[in-house]
Amino acid sequence: MQCQNQSLADSDAQIAHDLRREVLALMQQGRDDAQIKQFLVERYGSFVLYRPPMDARNALLWFGPPLALLAGAGVLVWVVRRRGRRIQPIEQREDHW
Repeated sequence: MQCQNQSLADSDAQIAHDLRREVLALMQQGRDDAQIKQFLVERYGSFVLYRPPMDARNALLWFGPPLALLAGAGVLVWVVRRRGRRIQPIEQREDHW
């Protein structure tokens, strides 16, 4: 999908054009908003929604970025502490001038 983070009306992606035609056809058949949404979710999955609900299938999308940020911060702290242990203060070195 090329129209992520855009509404169906705002996107110029080809899939958005196709979905707009499909929604229009469903409206002409007399379906209401809930029925159209249900049809699109059944056919394309919850990712077709502008704000998909959080469930087990897309939990990584919701929690992945914060977890990656925390993991990166943890690695950074670990590296800094490890380097700090290897560096001795000048007073403790034998070869200081």
